[in-house]
Amino acid sequence: MPAIKFTERSNRMQTGNKRKKRILVVSGNQYRAIKMHGITKRFSESVEFIYGPGCVLCSGNKDFFHRLVAISKQENVIIATGDNYLKIPGNGSTLEKERRKGREIRTVYTINDVLLLAKHKRRDKIVFPALGFETMAAATAAAILQAKVAGLFNFTVLNGHRPLLDLVASVLPFVKTDALLFSPYDVTVLGTGVVETFVSKNKMPAAIPGDEPEQLHRAIKYLEKQDSPGMYVDPQFILKAEGEIKSQQLINEVFETVNGDEKDIFKTPYYSIASMYTLHDAEKRLPATHYQTRENACPCHDIIKGKNTPFQCRYFKKECNPLNPLGPCMASREGLCQIEFLYTKE
Repeated sequence: MPAIKFTERSNRMQTGNKRKKRILVVSGNQYRAIKMHGITKRFSESVEFIYGPGCVLCSGNKDFFHRLVAISKQENVIIATGDNYLKIPGNGSTLEKERRKGREIRTVYTINDVLLLAKHKRRDKIVFPALGFETMAAATAAAILQAKVAGLFNFTVLNGHRPLLDLVASVLPFVKTDALLFSPYDVTVLGTGVVETFVSKNKMPAAIPGDEPEQLHRAIKYLEKQDSPGMYVDPQFILKAEGEIKSQQLINEVFETVNGDEKDIFKTPYYSIASMYTLHDAEKRLPATHYQTRENACPCHDIIKGKNTPFQCRYFKKECNPLNPLGPCMASREGLCQIEFLYTKE
């Protein structure tokens, strides 16, 4: 059973004048659940929920979707991806529009489906766009190793994985927060020990609940009362302090951690496919040298960083909506714009 560590200390109420506890919800799925289940109303007098940087589709570099759409236009290329990637604009188009033009865009449910496609379509170059944090990076690394062993050199990854805690650290200067809420899924590979060290360094408590209303409620009640660094792990989850060692080894084998460049919206380290696996690196195998890099109208990156809100965007609920998203914040079910569109009444 995971233990609650450190010492709980009540946050004493001062009569009639109590500042709300600001909780940064790292996972987009958990933020969606909090809004969807009316938890914001339940804690409206004591807690303010801050949207965190844990939206997978929003975490890529500035040119990720420009490059992806440009690659989709190349000959003998099949893009194999989840349907949540299809509507996101890039290079003056979207994967959905390119599919209507006859480009080969396949919808898949798991990365194993992509490997199977590569096995049956050896004359084509299969491209899997990969975003997300350690848990997803480990799955991508495993697939790359499987492809190498099986001789599936037509299997490539357009990689955009990055370390989660570096991403969280990058937004803390932009948002004033008193506590952190993590998803068990996001920290399974990392381990609770690393998260515990992170929150201790940043002098704030953290909680790791599931997405169910009662799980979130228990965690928020803990954070509401906790002032000093500490960590609550929902007892329904068995998370190891050291994390998943085999998954960490996969990541260390296939990826190198490099510093972000001018294309990186967060300026944080990200995972780059190691040189010995270049044959599976779509950015190297299928260079998209001519693609549009002009910023589109969507201020999604500023919204993720907490610099702006969806309601400050002039396109929100007008030109930009879930059927016609201008950026990943509206296209993704984890994106703040889609969540606010669906669950917030002005």
